[in-house]
Amino acid sequence: MCSRPILWLQNERQIPSIRPNCSSCVQQHGVKQLIIGGLQSEFCVDTTTRRALALGFPLQLIADGQRTTVDKPVLSAAQIRRHHNETLANIGSFGPRARAVLAAEISI
Repeated sequence: MCSRPILWLQNERQIPSIRPNCSSCVQQHGVKQLIIGGLQSEFCVDTTTRRALALGFPLQLIADGQRTTVDKPVLSAAQIRRHHNETLANIGSFGPRARAVLAAEISI
């Protein structure tokens, strides 16, 4: 039995959060694909997406779901989100792929 924290996804399905060595925990729940969104594109979302891909999970990245990303001296928040959506969706070295999808278009 998996004792890791559980995240709610649209109040429909529970999936364990991705933590180090938790791929078996996610697999125990029969999860075949992850949906990732979060607070900041350049921190949590980037790291979680890369970790999930490295663990072998294809995923949908909520392209418009990183609302707390803020303007930086070099790039605006919108530019940071666009950059990460494009970059993460084009990582091919892990095998599985991320697809950047608008929240309204997420398929479960």
